[in-house]
Formats: sequence, structure tokens, C-alpha cells
Amino acid sequence: AYIGFWHVTLYGFQLCQHSFCPDRVYSRSKVLHNMLYTWWGVLHWTAVDVAFVYCFQTNRFFASCSSIENNNKWNFFATLFVAMWVPEYRNIHFYFCHRWLHIRWIYKYIHSIHHRNTDVEPFSGLAMHPVEHLFYYTCYGPFLLLLAASTSISTVLNIPFLVFWMGFHTALSPAAAHSGWEDHFSSDLMHYLHHHYCECNYGANPVLDSMFGTYQPEFRDQSQQQTEKQKQHGSIKTTNATKVPRRQSRRQSLDPKATMERCWWPENPMYQFGTLALLSVTLWGTCSSRLSPLVSAVLLTTEPVLWAMCLAVLTRAPSLAWRKVFLAPFDKDPLWSLILHLGMAVLLGVLPATYLLYIILSPPPIP
Repeated sequence: AYIGFWHVTLYGFQLCQHSFCPDRVYSRSKVLHNMLYTWWGVLHWTAVDVAFVYCFQTNRFFASCSSIENNNKWNFFATLFVAMWVPEYRNIHFYFCHRWLHIRWIYKYIHSIHHRNTDVEPFSGLAMHPVEHLFYYTCYGPFLLLLAASTSISTVLNIPFLVFWMGFHTALSPAAAHSGWEDHFSSDLMHYLHHHYCECNYGANPVLDSMFGTYQPEFRDQSQQQTEKQKQHGSIKTTNATKVPRRQSRRQSLDPKATMERCWWPENPMYQFGTLALLSVTLWGTCSSRLSPLVSAVLLTTEPVLWAMCLAVLTRAPSLAWRKVFLAPFDKDPLWSLILHLGMAVLLGVLPATYLLYIILSPPPIP
């Protein structure tokens, strides 16, 4: 309903006047395409929410609502203080995980679905590959750490509320940021430029992008655009090289892949069917107790990414350097930057999903 509110008010009632793409051509097929993938995103967060409820109910996690039950104002303010910092943590999580998704082989098989929209609209915010949803929602990681570190923390903080608030913010905030309009209170030019040029503005605010040299504050002019270097995604053909500057006409045809015609058959069938096969085998091994909970959790969260890497190796052009195969478009970054970004992506994006699955698959503790 919230995403629909933004779409109806902006594209139905046209309450805003200044679009980032003044000559936009509205496409119902594109909106339906985005709604389909958004539905997958909502379903995925629902599964995460259910997983937390299951862990609380089966005593895998300890939760106390003492701040409510005992009318303890200090517990209430402690929970409120942590809740205020949730958006800031999400900015850090989003930057490192998002930049990781732009590595050549991950972008091609996973993140490229989100970038089918170069002229975004509210439903495109959650229009992602299901594997990307897995890592996008792992901003619950700090709460897993708190729950694992000490049960006494749960008597101070209302962890179930914080998990709900984290999911609420994660699921709803992309709608306004992907509105496609500039004259409303939640407009996000920075992220529109990311979809426009693809290789800049990986974060939700300029801080980290400015630190690591990927901040693009405004549309580039025509002369800059003509001298723009060729995109670093190799065989991935995007429309970024033909983007036009601000206020110049840009037709809907630049988003030809964002259509329902693309939803009935996967764009990279070898990756999609291979991932399904690998996950099915792992689930079979888990259900038949042939795999330990830890092994199952690691495989379920890493197999989609490792399979994409394998396909990148198998389809590598002979003239393409191995460094570009694994690291482009960041292959020219210094070693310390690569270690930092990859390490933070694994720490913030992969490990929380692995740990949550491990807790679910492990036997419940004995009361």
C-alpha cells in the first residue's frame, strides 16, 4: 500500500511537477515487471520475520519486553535510542553490500535485474533478484550479534520491536528513493544518478561515496559524457554510454528489459536453473540429515554467489585478464580498498544470513 501510494500520487494524480526524465513514457508492462519482483521482496522479508518469531518461540533467542511489562522508562529510551540509529547503520550496510553487488560476475547474474530500470519508479526499489533480497535484508546482523552475545541485553532492549523496525525501514524506504521525481520531501537525486550512470553513488548518503571516490553529485554535461570511459562490466551491455544530460529527452525504450515479457523466461537460464539445482540438492541433504546445520547454512547462502563465479570463469574471454574477471569494475582499486570492501560485504551481508539459517536448522536448546 505504501509503495502504491507513491506510485499513484506521482504517476496517477501527478502531484509533482519536476521529473528527472521530463519526456518519460509510462509503461504498464514495466510497472507490472517491477511489482512482480517487489512481491518476491515482500515475501522474502516476511520469511525473515517469521524466522525471528520462530527463534523466539522455540527459545533459540531470548526476548524480553520488560520495558513494556515493567513500565521501565530507561529500557524504553534505550530501545528508542538504538532505533534512531537503525537508518544510519543501514546506510553503512547498504553501501558495502551494494558496491559488492556491482562486481562483474555478481552484477551480471544477480544485480542486473535491479538495473533494468534506468528511469526508476517506486516499485523498482525492491525489484531485485531473490538472491539479492537475501543479502539486502541482512541488516538485522547487529541484532543477531546482540542476541548471541548475552541474554541480559534482551532484558534492556526490545529486540523484537527493533527487528520489526529494521524490516519496516528496509522494505519501505526504497519507494520514495526510486520515485523518479525531484520535487517531493523524499526525493533522492543521488540514487537516481546511480541508476543513470551505474558506477557511482553506491550509498544512501554521500559520506562513504565521498570517502572512496564514487560520489557523483549531479548530472554530467554533454562534453563530459562524450569522453566517459567505456563501462567496466565487460560483456554486460548497459545503456549508460548513451545517457543524456539532465533535462534532455530520454525515452522509455532505454529500459527494454524491464517488461513482463522478460519474466516468463530467465535472462541467464544456466545461472537460474543451476542455482535452483544446487539449492535443491542442499535442501535435500539438510532434510535427510546428511549435512550438518552449519554446512547447510553456509551452502545455502554462498552457493548462488559461487555458482555465478564459476560461470564467470567458464565464460571468460581469452583476452580478459583474471583480475578483471573477479574484481572489475574495481580491479584498479588498491589492495587495502579491495580487502576492506570485500571483507565488509561478507561481514555485513553474508554472515548474518548464514548465522540465522544455522540457528534455525540447529536443534532447539534444552529448557
